[in-house]
Amino acid sequence: MPAATPARTMPQPADGAASAAAPAWAWFWTGLVFVAAALAALEIRDPYYFCQDDSLVLELPETLLACRAVWRGIVPEYDPYIFLGTPLLSIGGGLLYPPLYAAYAVARHLLGDEFATFDVFAIGHLLAGYCLSWIMARRLGAAGAAAALFGATFALCGPLVVMGRCWHAFNSMAVFIPGLALLADALRRGPAGFGWAAVTGVTLGLFYHAGFPQLFVLGSGLFVLSVAILVALGAVPWRRATWLAPALAVGAASAVPMVVQQARISREMLPMPGGGEGIGPNLLSLLLPYPLVTGTLPNGWASGNDHHGGHFYHFGMVAALLALVATWRIVGTVRRGGLRAADPVAVTALLMAAVSGLLALGPAGGLWLFTRLLPAGFGNNPFRMLPWVVFYAALLGCLEIDRVAAWIAGRLDSAELPRVGGLAGFTRLVRGAAALLGAMLLAAHVSCLDVAFYLYGFDPYPPLPPALSAALSGDDGPRHRLVSIAAFRTSDPSFPLALPLDLPAEYRLPALAGYHPVMQSHKGFVGCMNRLMTTPKEGLVAYGVGRVVVHRTLAPAVAPPRSANPFERVYPLSELLPHVDTSREVPIGETGEFVKVFDVPGAMPLASAAGDATRPLPVELRADGIDVDLTGLPEGGRVLVNALWWPQFVARADGLPREAMPDDWNRTVVEVPAGARRLTVRFEPGWARGLVPAAVLMLLGGLTGAGCAMMAARAGDAGSRTPA
Repeated sequence: MPAATPARTMPQPADGAASAAAPAWAWFWTGLVFVAAALAALEIRDPYYFCQDDSLVLELPETLLACRAVWRGIVPEYDPYIFLGTPLLSIGGGLLYPPLYAAYAVARHLLGDEFATFDVFAIGHLLAGYCLSWIMARRLGAAGAAAALFGATFALCGPLVVMGRCWHAFNSMAVFIPGLALLADALRRGPAGFGWAAVTGVTLGLFYHAGFPQLFVLGSGLFVLSVAILVALGAVPWRRATWLAPALAVGAASAVPMVVQQARISREMLPMPGGGEGIGPNLLSLLLPYPLVTGTLPNGWASGNDHHGGHFYHFGMVAALLALVATWRIVGTVRRGGLRAADPVAVTALLMAAVSGLLALGPAGGLWLFTRLLPAGFGNNPFRMLPWVVFYAALLGCLEIDRVAAWIAGRLDSAELPRVGGLAGFTRLVRGAAALLGAMLLAAHVSCLDVAFYLYGFDPYPPLPPALSAALSGDDGPRHRLVSIAAFRTSDPSFPLALPLDLPAEYRLPALAGYHPVMQSHKGFVGCMNRLMTTPKEGLVAYGVGRVVVHRTLAPAVAPPRSANPFERVYPLSELLPHVDTSREVPIGETGEFVKVFDVPGAMPLASAAGDATRPLPVELRADGIDVDLTGLPEGGRVLVNALWWPQFVARADGLPREAMPDDWNRTVVEVPAGARRLTVRFEPGWARGLVPAAVLMLLGGLTGAGCAMMAARAGDAGSRTPA
């Protein structure tokens, strides 16, 4: 085999690499400033722009609980405030992703606003995505203007920005899509080795820990596919591509400790069917902006500015049009001379755009059917593939600018070219014009990015009125739980006063339910909910629900119908209202215009001696478990910790191990000895069990890497990288 297949790339800018170096960096900084200004404009128009929909009512409360715990030196394993107590770190959600804590540090210590964590996180990733995309285009031979247009197009595309403001983990795609593309291109450019495998493996591991396994699985598959295409086209020797094996082993080793924890929890989940729309009904929105096309957000989502829904799919028009031109040219070249006659880089970009596009179409595209082979939940919402479509299509289009310039120049009067500096000058003129037009259309596109999957009517997080806070918590902290009965979603600005969804975690008020796909389908919690719905009055008392908060949105036209799906009852819990004694209304002053609070007599406390409601024990709710003060129980005996029992619970009385057991209501019971002064119940998932498979995978990566190095030495695949 030859030492390396020469890399076929786009031609360098016509004015030469040396003379173009300074202008290229000028274009880089111009594009970076443009992207930063666009993101700043979004924040000025809509403060906390990147904290909407699930980011606002599900993810940020959990993230802040975890980050504050880390700052106090506590491992955030447990959230005691929602779902009768739930795992936190081991359930995922990006809490093992270091940039999340960096964003929190910036928001807390530099901006003085913890609620800005997701905005810092998103803006940092989008700016980094611009930089990586610019580098990618430059390495493939694009001039500075074309690279800047590509980077800005990708960083400001509708799928990234809109999904990123609704689901914070999706902002990581801005970094990992171009980052993995750069790593794939590194195989094309020259020899690989242990360094490439290690960097690729760590990148894949970070991708998993960013918080959304579906994106990791699909993105990793596309990364491997891109390498396979380069091998098939002869751009990467197959022996060099074998370095994928140790890289994938290192990536798996990085991810497997979390995978083990999530697999343990998922075994206790009810089946979660896939679903969601593809992009088929909105294909024109990929190319044309509003008002030329009025698209709709997928799945019928949106709660405002719906006429701009098509901009969820859009990415500025110039790169899209150029991608169509490039596709036409590549198809023509392949028809005349076969695949080998075409530039392998352009063919790879086209095939990757096509594959991700077919996936984004959902079942109609055919390829999405293969997601049925993946675990439940991995086949949801095919439109999530859109960022890959935009990346490869925009890359293909921006690499086409020089060819378009040459084609136009060939049709001009030869006497006209010297007036603009010859072919080189005309090419620079076309690049600049494309970049300028692209910037104008991207600015118009950004002005329409005022949509989200759902827009609530509040920013994070208004303080509770003193009267309401006093009604829900005593001077020494809450002793009971609350139930929030309200519309599942509403733009009513008073919605936070009902303590819905995961907001109790932010206000540190324990609640019966919450909002999280995993816990909503967890058999342990669903069993508790079924027991509650079977005997509502007894269940409210047993689970310590001392207050029922009813929001004004719970009108007959708003309240959801009874669902046959048991874990869907987690949401508004309106079925409980007929079983609440509404004569026991708690006065809360002017707040009563928005919410009403009802008292539940006889509710069990959060901890009690012998399960006796008349003998409450003081508790401390922590981000790693629950502490109970036993000084009021000198004789020892049975202690009821009114929280959902987990097999991962480890109980200790004054530091000595005790067994934590479930009772008939699946609450946690611990027998403590006489004279014990403090009971600690900690959620300890046992991360060590994931270290053994991680070590095995790392060893496998080392062995396969050694094999790859031996093959490379025999084949002579060594030496300096091939310049682009």
